[in-house]
Amino acid sequence: MGEIESEREPSLQRSELEQLRQKLVTKFERDVLALFDRYERHGNRFADDHSPDTTQDQPRYPRSGRKEFKQRESVLTVMLQKSKSIRTIYNIFLALAILIFLNTFVNDTINGNSTFLNFRVISWNFGRIQSVFLIWLCLFLSTVFVVFPTFSNWVHSRAKNPAVDPIYKGIYVCYMVVFLIVPAYLVRSVYELPPASTLIVVLEQIRLGMKTHSFVRENLPRDDSNPRVPPFENYLYFLFAPTLLYRDEYPRTKSIDWSFVKSCFVQVLACIVFFGFIFARFIFPVFRDFGKQEFDVEHFVQCVFNSVLPGTMLLLVGHFMILHCWLNAWAEMLRFGDRVFYREWWTSTNFGEFYRTWNVVVHDWLKAYILYDIPNLFPETTRDSPRTRMTSLAGTFVISALVHEYVIVMAAGFFYPILLFLFLGVGFGFMLAVQSNTYDSFQNTMFWFFMTIGMGVLMCLYSQEWYAHINCPHDGSRLLDYLIPRSLACHWPIQA
Repeated sequence: MGEIESEREPSLQRSELEQLRQKLVTKFERDVLALFDRYERHGNRFADDHSPDTTQDQPRYPRSGRKEFKQRESVLTVMLQKSKSIRTIYNIFLALAILIFLNTFVNDTINGNSTFLNFRVISWNFGRIQSVFLIWLCLFLSTVFVVFPTFSNWVHSRAKNPAVDPIYKGIYVCYMVVFLIVPAYLVRSVYELPPASTLIVVLEQIRLGMKTHSFVRENLPRDDSNPRVPPFENYLYFLFAPTLLYRDEYPRTKSIDWSFVKSCFVQVLACIVFFGFIFARFIFPVFRDFGKQEFDVEHFVQCVFNSVLPGTMLLLVGHFMILHCWLNAWAEMLRFGDRVFYREWWTSTNFGEFYRTWNVVVHDWLKAYILYDIPNLFPETTRDSPRTRMTSLAGTFVISALVHEYVIVMAAGFFYPILLFLFLGVGFGFMLAVQSNTYDSFQNTMFWFFMTIGMGVLMCLYSQEWYAHINCPHDGSRLLDYLIPRSLACHWPIQA
């Protein structure tokens, strides 16, 4: 009997383990489905806060991923117009910016430095502007005179002979590869552009590439029995419109308020000057000697916390400059009606909500062409499975993280994947761990705590790496010189 019981125990244990495994798999699939459905259902819960013709619970666009454009203003535009309190907060930030300028001016005067050095830093960052314009012009002309005619031939050819599809798809992939490699080579190897000038080229490269894909993706699946290419003027308008999703028509305003356009561009210039003074006041004095001194943990911790304030200010001002002022200026000039370029991301209680509301322009593109297109790569019977949905969500994050890292690498001139780690590792993990979509003061506080700490880490590590490349140069004769961060190699040299 004892032998029989001893033989039954392993089988019982295996049975219990199998039941436990099945329960865990079922729970995981249920949680993934809930997460994906919440991503679709609540991803735009702030979109229509100021639009009386929609409801809060209505999805922003159906499961197919097709967004509906409506005429509405940006969140901050409505707040600044209707709320005296919000306008007062804006005035407080403006006063603080003036105080930072005066602080820098007084310190420079007392220490015998020239405040105009800060403007020279701005001028250096935007240097070689003629080369920037030349590269941008090549990018734009290729998008106009290569993409549109080739796509037109593709549409008419596939109507007569669908077998040409693989040929044109190959041409499209080759074009996108060249569109990615050539500007990067020109920026880093030919013209050696400074950081801000590099950002202009790289961001325009990404913007035009995403617009090209949207144009092809939206127009190619149309009825082959009646091939139709959109009018060229529609395509040209789309290239300048502040959206990455192609439509034949967009909601348009009746007139252009040129005073609003002027105000937006003035604020953009003011934000650029503010950036210069932030770096001059909080970054240059702290990091300029990095690599010349001994490294210690206490100094690193102090560096992170000292970088929290400038990092957070750059985050807020950068968002206001690009996603509010710059995009609204172009929307007004083009009479583009749908100006929800962002939502109330500052009320986020988790990073998933932040990713969906921080940059609606990019989020809508990722959702339409990555999140909803990845399942099409799987067999039809498994497209709605939890594993496919999680793969789609993870793939969207990977692509977004890699593009962000590409921008940083090009602008900084070195590979230091801190943003990739925080974006793809920590951020994605937090998004899966915390899934609440109801506003909670404590969760919002914790979100801002981790956000500001993250900005401090990014600002500290990237600044250290930048000055390490200046103070600890290398000859580039070894592969490790490019793979090992210079901020580490300065203090712990890697032997060949």
